[in-house]
Amino acid sequence: MDTRRVQWRGVAWRTASVSKLREIQDAAIRSDTEVAVLLRMCLQLAASLPSAQLRELATRELRGYPHEASLPLYRKRFHTPVYGTFTDGHAIVRNQGVAMTSLPEGMLSLRDDLFYTAIRSGVHQIETLVASGRDVFEIPWPADAVRLLAGVFNPRLVLVEASQVVPATAYTTVLGGIRDTILQFVLDLEVVDPEAGEPAPNERPISATQVTQIFTQNFYGANAVVANAGRDVTQTVTTIDVASLEVSMQGLGIGREEQRALIAAVHEDEQDGAAPGPRTRAWYLRLQNGAVALGSSVAVETATHVLGKLLGL
Repeated sequence: MDTRRVQWRGVAWRTASVSKLREIQDAAIRSDTEVAVLLRMCLQLAASLPSAQLRELATRELRGYPHEASLPLYRKRFHTPVYGTFTDGHAIVRNQGVAMTSLPEGMLSLRDDLFYTAIRSGVHQIETLVASGRDVFEIPWPADAVRLLAGVFNPRLVLVEASQVVPATAYTTVLGGIRDTILQFVLDLEVVDPEAGEPAPNERPISATQVTQIFTQNFYGANAVVANAGRDVTQTVTTIDVASLEVSMQGLGIGREEQRALIAAVHEDEQDGAAPGPRTRAWYLRLQNGAVALGSSVAVETATHVLGKLLGL
């Protein structure tokens, strides 16, 4: 139990109460507390501190993370086995392993999306999947990726469909990660200020800088950078690999003239200190609009995805 100071007729008294931090600690330790309830308690704490970072994270944990959002440590991407269905035009071979090492050099940029994944679902959906009792879950490959890679894994067989296989333990690990990280976060807050989020009158509350530092270290690691607005951002210097860009464009069936145009745009933007810059973005927009000719079996969505990753767009 914590104690709180109150003033009555000029005399300082201390009254027994349970702080927000202790309430969250107790809830995190109890296995019967739903993770969604724990996150709602964090929303209340975020409003009291105040902490835009904690509010945003708790909201995303409840609703799910958009594709472009950075993920906390317990939701990082991981490798998944892939199994496919092949055919020789007559017989069908199912549940055959698909080797990541068989990807051609020009298609290596697809590796991250086709052989790795991250759990971005909100906790309600995760808990529903876990409650289903299934041991594994499948994430089908996009149809465009199957068509593009149909003949690369086996010279005698054509890939018909493929799926990433995700074990149920990946989802339970996320739920456990949320619970454990919240517990450590509030424990660290308590070390600095036992009454963080509910300071008594005339007492100096924990600073926003301290809250941000403790939040960042627990949820994103010591080297992460969190913006003042509350959005986590990774500071990187973009460098476009022109060699991989050339190989990928050849694999996508893009003509030499268009290849030279994009590479020239990249170099010119880099000279101006921007990569990707306006010239590169203009070429990419033409690709999105279908103005760049592609190989007969390549869809615009596939090409924009492959080159977009290489260009940092």
